[in-house]
Amino acid sequence: MALSKLASTLSTKISEALHIKLVFGNPVTASGKTIIPVAKIGFGFGSGGSFVTPSSEENKQVENGGGGGGGSAEPLGVFEISDSGTRFIPVITTRQIIFISLFVLITLRRVFRRKKRKK
Repeated sequence: MALSKLASTLSTKISEALHIKLVFGNPVTASGKTIIPVAKIGFGFGSGGSFVTPSSEENKQVENGGGGGGGSAEPLGVFEISDSGTRFIPVITTRQIIFISLFVLITLRRVFRRKKRKK
């Protein structure tokens, strides 16, 4: 039963570690504005195991198992709180810049091809 105990312990520790501050960072105040960073957090875990009796001669049960996990954090932006109001300022990631650039290039290519065909 070591695998089930391990899974239970991991589940308990992870749920204790997950906190709102993983998504919303500590506020920073400067020049009359308060900035609160915001991120997207993701976790994934998996495990498996087996109980095998190798042969009737040994009559010994063998327990095997394994598992893994991972996590990611992606900045989304910041909340800016001031006397004039609150606004969200998004962060543009490198992936978004590449995607937008490819979209613009493909669109321009199609436009220029249509112009050449009409001539």
